[in-house]
Amino acid sequence: MCEKALHILEKFINNRTECNDMGRDTNVEIFKDTANLVKTNPVLKSEVAASTKKQEIILETDKVEAPTLNRYTENARVIISKYICETSILYACKM
Repeated sequence: MCEKALHILEKFINNRTECNDMGRDTNVEIFKDTANLVKTNPVLKSEVAASTKKQEIILETDKVEAPTLNRYTENARVIISKYICETSILYACKM
């Protein structure tokens, strides 16, 4: 991380004050430093490459079909206690 960003972060942590020094220039510097780190660090470089390979762009005009998920052979049974049923009815009547 760039020295200026480290200094600001250290000042923020030590003083527990708002970090108003993080202006546009600092953000750009941090971004450039991060981009450089991703380009030069072999571990980060390979992880970013692996992540990029898995990405897929789906445009608004693309037709995407939802997969058919027949996971269960029968419908679920929902069991509700008498108390819950009675209180739900009372609550619905109040509205």
